Amino acid sequence: MTSFSALLKTEWLLFKRNLSLFIMGIGLPVMIFLLMSSILTKSYPAEIIPNVIKYIMIAMCIYSSISFSIISFPMMVVEDRNTKWFDFLSMKPIKIWQYYLVKILRIVANFVIAIIFVFSIGYLVKGVKLSASEWLISFLIILFGSICMMGIGFLLTLVRTSEQVAAFSNIILIFLSMISGLWWPIDTFPEFLQKIAKLTPTYHINNMANEFLNKKAFASNSFFVLIAYFFVLVFITLLLRKRYRA
Repeated sequence: MTSFSALLKTEWLLFKRNLSLFIMGIGLPVMIFLLMSSILTKSYPAEIIPNVIKYIMIAMCIYSSISFSIISFPMMVVEDRNTKWFDFLSMKPIKIWQYYLVKILRIVANFVIAIIFVFSIGYLVKGVKLSASEWLISFLIILFGSICMMGIGFLLTLVRTSEQVAAFSNIILIFLSMISGLWWPIDTFPEFLQKIAKLTPTYHINNMANEFLNKKAFASNSFFVLIAYFFVLVFITLLLRKRYRA
C-alpha cells in the first residue's frame, strides 16, 4: 500500500468516527430549509412561491457546504497538529502536499454529498422543478464557491487550539450567512449593509447561482471575486505560516 492510499484509508476511518458531525453539517441546513420554506411562503403570493423555495434551497445548500470549508477543514488540521499526528507523519515517507490533498478530497466529498442531499430534499419534499442542466450547473457553481471558501479554512488552520478554531469559525460562518443573503434577501437590508454584503464571498456564490437560475447569465464578476478571495487568503496563510516558523 502506498503512503497516499494509506492516508486515504486513515481519512476514511476518521470520517466514519466523526460521522455525527458530518450529519449535523447537513441536517441543520436541511431543517432550516424546511422550516423557512414553510413559514416564508405564507407571506408571498402563490405565483412566486416556487422561486422563494428555490432561493432558500440554494442558500441552505451553500450554507451546508461552506460549513465544511470554514469549520470542519481547519478543525481537522488543528486537531491533527495538536494530537501530534503531524509529528507522526513527518517520520513517514509522506509529503505535506499529500496530507493536505487527502484532507481537501475529504472536504470536497462532503460538499458533493451535502449539495446532492439538499437538492434531493428540494426536489422530493418541496417540489423544486429545474431542468437537468440547471441542476448540474447549480451544483457546479456551489461546488466551485465552496472550494474557494476553503481559503478561509486555510487561514483558520493558523489558530493554535481546537477551542479557538471552533469559536472563530462559527462566528465567521454565522456572520457571513447573516450578512450575505443566505438567511434572508439582502434587498431587505439598509443600503449600507447591502454594500457590506456585496463584499463577502458568500454573497458572490449566491449571486452566481441565482443569476444563472433566474437570468441564465454568468456572473463573471462574482466568479473572479471568489478566485481572488481564495488565492489571497491562501497567500496570506502561507506568508503568516512562514513568519511563524521563522
